[in-house]
Amino acid sequence: MGYNNAVLTITDISTPDPHVTFSHGVYHLVYTAGDRVEIWSSQDLLQLGQTCKKTTLWRPPPNTPYSADIWAPELHALNGRWYIYVACADPQHGNKSHRMYVLGGPSANDDPNGDYEMLGPIAGLPSTQWQIDGTVFPLNNRLYLAYSGWPLEQLDASEKCQELFIVELSDPTTAPTAAPDPGQKITK
Repeated sequence: MGYNNAVLTITDISTPDPHVTFSHGVYHLVYTAGDRVEIWSSQDLLQLGQTCKKTTLWRPPPNTPYSADIWAPELHALNGRWYIYVACADPQHGNKSHRMYVLGGPSANDDPNGDYEMLGPIAGLPSTQWQIDGTVFPLNNRLYLAYSGWPLEQLDASEKCQELFIVELSDPTTAPTAAPDPGQKITK
């Protein structure tokens, strides 16, 4: 069988920055909705746009440091709980204020379509660094966060340069040490 470069369209509306999680026989899609975190859940991934249950999981209170430009949410079951990692901006400061935040949800044994609370920015990350598009992943029994950010030495930078940062997390909401400079060698 040869390579098939088919592209499937599973929704009839734009769903930028999609992230799909499969749990308990159900596919859960979260995506950039701008002013909220919305989840679409369906047992059929290929018919997701037609058969899904759509739920707003979280909408921030207005005029908070995390109430604008809500981008690239990701849903993860970690340590027995559902978490959503999301980049949010302060409406008073715009894009340059994007930081990585964590929402805590129901037990990972339960449907992720439950209540979520703002747990705050990821503790330990540089508080003045622009941060977006975070994802978490386990490796060798450790949890890591990878995200895109402006260079640490240019915290007032424009959007001309982005770098990828990887930092170990001590728990789903805490980076005990700051992200290393991407130019540094990563060792085992």
